[in-house]
Amino acid sequence: MKCSKCGLELWEDRRQAQEPPFAGQLANRIPGYPGTIGLRVRVRMLSPTSRPTLDLTGKNHPLAKEQQQGITGARLPGILSSYLH
Repeated sequence: MKCSKCGLELWEDRRQAQEPPFAGQLANRIPGYPGTIGLRVRVRMLSPTSRPTLDLTGKNHPLAKEQQQGITGARLPGILSSYLH
Protein backbone atom coordinates (compact mmCIF):
# COMPACT_ATOMS: atom_id res chain seq x y z
CA MET A 1 0.00 0.00 0.00
CA LYS A 2 1.26 3.44 -0.83
CA CYS A 3 -1.25 6.13 0.06
CA SER A 4 -4.64 6.34 1.73
CA LYS A 5 -5.45 9.46 -0.31
CA CYS A 6 -5.45 7.95 -3.78
CA GLY A 7 -7.55 4.98 -4.85
CA LEU A 8 -5.50 4.53 -8.03
CA GLU A 9 -2.43 3.63 -6.00
CA LEU A 10 -4.48 0.97 -4.20
CA TRP A 11 -6.41 -0.34 -7.21
CA GLU A 12 -4.61 -3.70 -7.49
CA ASP A 13 -3.45 -4.00 -3.86
CA ARG A 14 -5.11 -7.02 -2.22
CA ARG A 15 -4.97 -5.19 1.14
CA GLN A 16 -6.92 -2.17 -0.08
CA ALA A 17 -9.91 -2.90 2.20
CA GLN A 18 -7.65 -2.18 5.18
CA GLU A 19 -7.32 1.45 4.11
CA PRO A 20 -9.72 3.98 5.63
CA PRO A 21 -12.39 5.52 3.40
CA PHE A 22 -11.32 8.64 1.53
CA ALA A 23 -13.04 11.63 -0.06
CA GLY A 24 -13.97 11.79 -3.72
CA GLN A 25 -16.38 13.42 -6.16
CA LEU A 26 -18.75 12.03 -8.78
CA ALA A 27 -17.49 12.73 -12.27
CA ASN A 28 -20.63 11.77 -14.19
CA ARG A 29 -24.12 13.03 -14.83
CA ILE A 30 -26.62 10.48 -13.59
CA PRO A 31 -29.86 10.53 -15.60
CA GLY A 32 -32.95 11.28 -13.54
CA TYR A 33 -31.08 13.37 -10.95
CA PRO A 34 -30.15 17.05 -10.99
CA GLY A 35 -26.52 18.17 -10.87
CA THR A 36 -24.61 15.03 -9.91
CA ILE A 37 -21.21 16.07 -11.29
CA GLY A 38 -19.03 17.10 -8.36
CA LEU A 39 -21.18 15.58 -5.62
CA ARG A 40 -18.95 14.63 -2.71
CA VAL A 41 -18.64 10.97 -1.79
CA ARG A 42 -16.78 8.77 0.65
CA VAL A 43 -14.95 6.00 -1.23
CA ARG A 44 -14.38 2.60 0.37
CA MET A 45 -12.11 0.16 -1.40
CA LEU A 46 -13.17 -3.49 -1.04
CA SER A 47 -10.86 -5.72 -3.07
CA PRO A 48 -9.05 -5.70 -6.43
CA THR A 49 -11.90 -7.73 -7.93
CA SER A 50 -14.73 -5.52 -6.59
CA ARG A 51 -15.78 -2.00 -7.40
CA PRO A 52 -15.39 0.46 -4.53
CA THR A 53 -18.49 1.64 -2.71
CA LEU A 54 -19.46 5.30 -2.88
CA ASP A 55 -21.49 6.89 -0.11
CA LEU A 56 -22.76 10.38 -0.83
CA THR A 57 -21.85 12.69 2.02
CA GLY A 58 -24.49 15.37 1.42
CA LYS A 59 -27.93 14.89 2.91
CA ASN A 60 -30.08 17.21 0.77
CA HIS A 61 -29.48 16.00 -2.79
CA PRO A 62 -32.22 13.65 -4.12
CA LEU A 63 -29.64 10.97 -4.99
CA ALA A 64 -28.19 11.09 -1.47
CA LYS A 65 -31.66 10.82 0.07
CA GLU A 66 -32.51 7.81 -2.08
CA GLN A 67 -29.16 6.17 -1.37
CA GLN A 68 -29.76 6.54 2.37
CA GLN A 69 -33.51 5.84 2.50
CA GLY A 70 -34.12 3.70 -0.57
CA ILE A 71 -36.65 4.35 -3.32
CA THR A 72 -40.33 3.60 -3.56
CA GLY A 73 -41.88 1.35 -6.17
CA ALA A 74 -43.54 4.46 -7.59
CA ARG A 75 -40.12 6.07 -8.17
CA LEU A 76 -38.66 3.12 -10.09
CA PRO A 77 -40.41 3.81 -13.46
CA GLY A 78 -39.08 7.38 -13.40
CA ILE A 79 -35.52 6.18 -12.88
CA LEU A 80 -35.80 3.50 -15.57
CA SER A 81 -37.35 5.88 -18.10
CA SER A 82 -34.27 8.12 -17.78
CA TYR A 83 -32.19 5.25 -19.14
CA LEU A 84 -34.65 3.97 -21.75
CA HIS A 85 -35.25 7.26 -23.58
